[in-house]
Amino acid sequence: MRVTIAGQAGLLVLGHAGFYFDRLKTILIFAETIIGRNLAQEDGTVEQDQAISGAAWRAGVVSLSWPHVLAGGRHASDGHNVVLHEFAHVLDGIDGEMGGSPPFGDRELEKR
Repeated sequence: MRVTIAGQAGLLVLGHAGFYFDRLKTILIFAETIIGRNLAQEDGTVEQDQAISGAAWRAGVVSLSWPHVLAGGRHASDGHNVVLHEFAHVLDGIDGEMGGSPPFGDRELEKR
């Protein structure tokens, strides 16, 4: 499990020196789809008992559904990889705020 998740997450930072996931404290792995309770949406509405494949939290915790982790690794071209998605949120939160873009400088963004 560790190698599978680390391998997928590592794809996001290939070629970049630094420890981008050093604030990540815990990865919770669930055997099935996760039922998110009272999830706040961007528009302020609250979804209750929503099925999710993963979540990244500001407190340094990532939750992942193991079946979805495996599916994302096996089917790279389907556009659904929960590890890449949630760890992108972790990168976005490096500056303490999950505002929608990682805090790479202009020069870093130009390389991508």
